[in-house]
Amino acid sequence: MEIARIAVIGAGWWACEFHIPHVLENPNAELVCVSSLGKEELEKIRESFGIPHITENHREVYSWNPDGVIVA
Repeated sequence: MEIARIAVIGAGWWACEFHIPHVLENPNAELVCVSSLGKEELEKIRESFGIPHITENHREVYSWNPDGVIVA
């Protein structure tokens, strides 16, 4: 089975408590990018979850070629 490349737009409480952890726990998914406003908060999320790419511009998530996008 192919690994689904997933991006998340919006990294509030719900995304950090549910969406991001569930994508990371899924062996058939790879979290490629998270987009949200607030560079400091994004850096904390990157450190907490080990996310490879973060951006404040939601349009940039498509540059990492996700197969799916969660809008949280």
